[in-house]
Parts: sequence; structure tokens; C-alpha cells
Amino acid sequence: MDHIRRATVALTAISSFLVLSTACSKKDDVGRMRIVMPTAPATSKSNGSFALQSVSAQSANGTSWNSTINPTVGSDINCFAVFVGGGELGANSCSISNGTTISFGPHVGFLKAGEEIFVDTPAGDRTIYVIGLKSATAAACSNFTNSEPDGANLSEPFLIAAQRSNIPSGQSTLTINAALDTGKKVQNCNFINPTGGGQQNPFGDKRDGKIIAATSFAYLDGGMDNLGVSGINHISGVGQLTSTKMFNSTRRITGIATTGIDAGKLVSLSSAVSTTEFEPGDEVLWYVAGGTSSLGAPDDPTLGACGGSLFLGRFGTSKVVSLPNSSQLLLESAISSSPSTIRTANLLTAPNTNDYCTIIITRVSSFEQIDVPSGMSLQISPSPFNYTSGTGGIMAIRADIVTIDGDLYLSANGAGFAGGGAGAPANQGGGLGSSGVPGYFSNYNGGGGGNTSSISGGSGSNAGTGGDGSANSGSGGAVVSHCSGICTPFTEKKSYFGGGGGGAYPSGGNGGGIVLLFAKTISGSGNLHIKADGLTGGSGPSGGGSGAGGTVGLYTKSTTVGQITVQANGGNGATGGAGGGGGGVVDIKRCPAGWSSVLNTYANGGTPNGAGTAGGNGLVNISDDAAICSIN
Repeated sequence: MDHIRRATVALTAISSFLVLSTACSKKDDVGRMRIVMPTAPATSKSNGSFALQSVSAQSANGTSWNSTINPTVGSDINCFAVFVGGGELGANSCSISNGTTISFGPHVGFLKAGEEIFVDTPAGDRTIYVIGLKSATAAACSNFTNSEPDGANLSEPFLIAAQRSNIPSGQSTLTINAALDTGKKVQNCNFINPTGGGQQNPFGDKRDGKIIAATSFAYLDGGMDNLGVSGINHISGVGQLTSTKMFNSTRRITGIATTGIDAGKLVSLSSAVSTTEFEPGDEVLWYVAGGTSSLGAPDDPTLGACGGSLFLGRFGTSKVVSLPNSSQLLLESAISSSPSTIRTANLLTAPNTNDYCTIIITRVSSFEQIDVPSGMSLQISPSPFNYTSGTGGIMAIRADIVTIDGDLYLSANGAGFAGGGAGAPANQGGGLGSSGVPGYFSNYNGGGGGNTSSISGGSGSNAGTGGDGSANSGSGGAVVSHCSGICTPFTEKKSYFGGGGGGAYPSGGNGGGIVLLFAKTISGSGNLHIKADGLTGGSGPSGGGSGAGGTVGLYTKSTTVGQITVQANGGNGATGGAGGGGGGVVDIKRCPAGWSSVLNTYANGGTPNGAGTAGGNGLVNISDDAAICSIN
């Protein structure tokens, strides 16, 4: 065993206070670790941008490391990653060649020798893991978020340190002794996505307490209802706000800090918020809903609509550290790996221009329990996406226990891109590049509008193509392919609203929105329905185009409920010769040993009417992942 120079970790605890009243206040202690990588021969210090990353390791589709350059002595190590585990920080895991497994939450890499980085983690009993590699080139040892590491120039990774320490609420210094042991090679790793470093347990922290359906049909609508809405009994979490807390609060991000210690973390919002909407400790999900760029492809890392590697459809989560003022949030982790390249001017620009970027930020619900008793039904929905305000359309829910003896509906039907308006010429359907206008701006997946009252609109697309209307009509949207293949939320960390149908004499139908459910246990005798369908356009002498299916992601450990139906279908063609909307995406990750429910999945293209054409089928992806079974 050959020893490496020691890594020094400086620890600073940050306490965030929110005083609601003398009877309702809380304190969240967050440890901020300043990590300085050990130096090594022939390695220069970099002044790059540092942020929490998802570090790829060996997996079925992961990086192929270059074992021919594996380190043989400690001084060969010149590239590092740091993982923080302990307590509730155990959603991610890696197996080690000596037969052990490490579990962790926040993680960052890769970092060159001598580099520094700040990692925020809850204070308490933690284990700091340091991973070491040999990098053949300086460029190969760099942060990775949207692509696999340069395995040809990186050795296999090794666990070089694992030290348990109590992260305090004061200042202190922790010295970690690292050493190369070739018997501790890092092998298969499972990273729980989307987490973005902000939410370490995929099933949440239970801060929203319990909601119990109390009527035969209860609604919880994003954008308008609080947790104590009529028809739902809410039991607040310990130390949390009462039932006045808003469900699924959402805003558009209009600014992101690009320099300084808060680069990528300090975000400005489209309008003021209150602590009933966002408060310190809340998890939030950010989502790139659309944009266009006159300088390059819309997904170009720096010249695209948003810059900063904020590709269209990209999403991730973080936690709110504080509200510096009523229209700003300071986040725990950066939303971009390169905030200095974010095209901030585009964040303020309205859609239907040559350069704009729309990023939504939404509060993630985290329930201890969702309970739907026998004879009851509960529908939970996001507000429809609004391109003008840049809000709505997406809903993420984490839950420790979901008990269904009645019916639970998580519905984003028609909550995606809006259908084009009626007229001559009619508006095209809304899509990734446009809110829907008469055919000038590219919209990527919205259906084309009809030109006269006798020509049908084209239908929207997602993973499946949008159907064309009758002869000489607007064209259907093309398959959304901003990934290596069809984008899936848990693998690609990208999701898309369904494209809206093009308008005709009547309006086009809306596309489906996005629903993400992370549920530890789903049990009972009832049924779970998760839907993000596109809607049928209006009927008339010419039919409005149909909306495409959106995206649904289900991540679960144990399911013993009656039936689970998950669908993202395109809308059927309207009377007047409209085509069908394209199918969306259904992505399910589950613990194979915990699944005993009947599962029905659909991502079908819509059927056409008259001379219209059918929408293309979307994607259903179901994967068994044994790593989920070990999450507490």
C-alpha cells in the first residue's frame, strides 16, 4: 500500500433560519466542506468552474476505463472524486472489488490535484469517500454532467480514502489520509437521477406530512391549491408549515448568477414569492422548457438557447438555502456546470424571438404519506404550462408511503405545450422552440397550422411523430431527439412536454405535461393512474391538430397495489381530417423483488380522422434495478 499526500477538508456549517411565528420556526444545519485535492507530481492547478456533478462509473452502458494506465504508486494519482455518505445520504452506491459497497449522497468529480471545491451537506455523522484515478491528459480530468468521461485517457477508479467524521455546526478542519490499494477498485455504480445533489433520498424527507382524501372525488391542483384544500385532510410534518403551504409552486427563472461563490446557485424569479410557496429546506426542480438560438443549434453547450450546458429538456433538483429577497432563491447546488457561459439575456426574453430561453423552477412535494381510502378518489395535477409566464406543466412528487384503497390519479393530461389558436392562417402548435405562431419561428415538435378554414392542422410530437392532417394541411411535428436516442428522465435526465396540435378552423389540442413520482411503497386494494396524454383538437370543417403525449416517470421500491396504469398517449384526430398526436415517454424504474401489482403501460400515437395520418408510437421503458431495493 503506497500512501498519497493527505487531502485537507475545511468544514464550515451554515445555519439557515426561517421564523414564521414564535410557535413555528425551524433550523436547517448545512455543513459546507471546502475540499482541497492533494497535490501530485507534474500536475498543474486549474481555475475551472466547480459544481456538484453526477460522476459516471463503470456500468452496463458506462465508461470503459483505460486499465493500461492504472496507477501503481500513490504519486500516480492526479484526478479525484469525492462522495459524502452517512445517515440519510445513501441514495447512490458503488461496489468495490474487495466485496464491499459504499453508499452516498452528494458527489463531485473529477478534480485535478490541487483544485478546490465546496460541497454542501447536512451536518451530522458522515463518511467522506475519496476516489482516485490516473489521468493521461489534463483535459481528461474534468467535470462531467452531460456525457461520459474520457475513459481512453483515464485509469480505472480506486477508493483511496473512507473516513467517518461528525460534520459540526462550527468551523473545523478534517484531515483525510488517502492511500492507494489496488484491491479497492471502484466497479459498478448506481446513481439515482434526477437528484442534482439537492435531494439525497429519492423518496424525500417527508416535510409535507400526510394528505388524506376525504371526499368521493378530491382535487389538488398545482398553481391554485394549498395542501389544506377542501376535500383533503392534511397533517403537517413536524416543524413544518401548516396546511397553508402551496402545492406545486412554480416560477420562471429570469436570471442566474454567473460569477462568484453563488454562481449557478443564485436565481432570480419572474415574480415575488412567499414562504408558503418556497422556504429554506424545500426541494425544487428546475426544467429547461424551451428556447431558440441564432448563434447555433438549440442544444449547443455554449451557443444554444440557454448556454451553460442547459440543454432543452434538461432538468435537475436542488434545495433552497435561503430567500435573499422576495424574488430570489439561493440554491444548495448549482444548476449548471459552467455558469459563466449561461446566456443570461435570453432568460428574460419572451418566446417567439430568435434568442430566448425558458427555465421553470417548481417546488417538489415530499409526503410522508398519500392516503386514498376505499370509496374515495384523489386527483393531483400541475397547472398547465404557460409559455408567456414560463410556469406550470411539470409535477414531481416524492412519497414514503402511498396507500390506495380507492383511486389515485396523477394527471398532466393537456398540461404541456398549448395547441395553436384558430384562424386563417392558423397558429402552429406550441413546442420547444415556440409558443405557437403562424409558422415563422421553429417550434421543433408542435404541429403546423392550417392556412385556411378548410385545411386541418398538423399534430404535435414527442417520442412519436405527429400525424399530418388531410391533404395540404399543416405538417405533424418530428420526433424529439435531443439525446443519443429517445430521451428518458431517469437515464438521460431529460423530459419533454408533448407538442401542441396546429390550429385550423378550430384550435389544436394541448400536449401532455410531465409527471415524476418517486414512491417508496405503493400498497392497497385500489388503483394508481399516472397520465400525461395529449388532447384531441377541435372538430369542424377542418380539424385542429392533436396534442402529443408528454412524459411520465415512476421510480418505486415496493408496489402491492391493485393495478398501476401509466400512459402518455397522443390525442386522437379530430373530425375534419386531423391526424393523431405522437406518443410520449413512459419510464419506470423498480425494485424487481418488490413488484407484485398489475402494470398497464401505454405511449401510443393517436388514431387519425379522415385523410389524416396516425401519430407515431412513443417509448415505454421498464427496467428492474436491484439497487433500488437497498434504499431505506
